[in-house]
Amino acid sequence: MRGMDDQRKNEGGAVIVAGCLVVAFLLLSVVAVGGVWQYRNAQAQIAADRAALQAEQQRAVAVALHERAIQAQKDAIEARDAALEKAGRENTERDEDDDALQGTWTVEVHDTHGKPASKEFLALEHQWVFTKDGITMKATGGEGRKGRFQLDHKQDPKTLDITLEPGLPPGPKAPVPEKEVLKCIYSLDGDTLKVCYGLSEDRPVAFKSTAEHAIGLVVLRRQPPPKEKKNKD
Repeated sequence: MRGMDDQRKNEGGAVIVAGCLVVAFLLLSVVAVGGVWQYRNAQAQIAADRAALQAEQQRAVAVALHERAIQAQKDAIEARDAALEKAGRENTERDEDDDALQGTWTVEVHDTHGKPASKEFLALEHQWVFTKDGITMKATGGEGRKGRFQLDHKQDPKTLDITLEPGLPPGPKAPVPEKEVLKCIYSLDGDTLKVCYGLSEDRPVAFKSTAEHAIGLVVLRRQPPPKEKKNKD
């Protein structure tokens, strides 16, 4: 009987031990599962944080690009406005010179090849007539040559190009059979116009007539417009 009791005790102990092992295994399994879940949750959080960081970086880049685009647009508008303002000033200045040249100018000084013109030449009262359509050079005794002119006030000194058609120059000279282009510089001061022209391909750089470079200097005085005749009643 005692042997059977001992056997039963041993079997009961084994059952208890087995139960403990099962419980321990279950506990370990729960702990393991919990660890895996925590690991996966941590990995997911890290991935979410990375995604949020990338999204923030992308947003910052987009904001920076947007600000650059706005600044570039502002710069373009400012550059356009500056160009328009400059063009407006240039057009105004050009229009002022074009308008100021309109009318009849009488030659008071005409130096050629470094020498002044004779009294007889100046007595012919050579005149340059500027209009919107062109220029006419004439003297006492009839019209001379006609042509066109172009101003460039942006140069320093300002330039004047005169293209004369074939015709009779002012004064007692033979007709000129071909077109003639005069590359000039000019200075306009109220009613006084100075024109320095070259008889070669080179444009003058100073208001002085010289023999070696075939440069002429003309000083003209504006003539007042003719008075309108009043009708007598």
